[in-house]
Amino acid sequence: MLIDLWAAVGDRLPEGQRSRLGEIYAGPIKATQAGAWAQTRREQGQDAVNLTIEISADQIDINVVGGTKPQAAQLEAWLRRRGAGEFWRASPDLELVFYRRSAHKKGARPVWQGARWELIRAYPASALARKGFSSLRIDHERDLDGGRTEHLAYHLSKKWARDLEVVPLLVEL
Repeated sequence: MLIDLWAAVGDRLPEGQRSRLGEIYAGPIKATQAGAWAQTRREQGQDAVNLTIEISADQIDINVVGGTKPQAAQLEAWLRRRGAGEFWRASPDLELVFYRRSAHKKGARPVWQGARWELIRAYPASALARKGFSSLRIDHERDLDGGRTEHLAYHLSKKWARDLEVVPLLVEL
């Protein structure tokens, strides 16, 4: 279903933009999860920022994901760019969600595959326009262990009620 949704989004994109979605991957559905997800750019590996569609019982989200350290660094650079304040003021329906990613401790080295995502806080666009990304990031980075077994991760997110027809809305983004 989610791969079909991405295909429908791709069908509505201009021809030169379709290939930018890359390989679509639907995540495994586990009993502990509240919903399902699918991501773009799977062939890029875990170093490239990707888009996800997540569906739960009551909403649909599309996220720009900075979950691994390389992805988070790419998204952070984009969020710090000149003109970011104008972006947030022009995008009041977006939010930036901060997460703490915690590695598994197996032996002497942390293992990041399957690392836990812990919600820290979601900020509406208005807070980012007012305070800026860097000041919010500093507030949360203080609570981490310096990157040894924890790091910040992000979802730049747009949410819709599940009963909306979402494909045309996704294409508008």
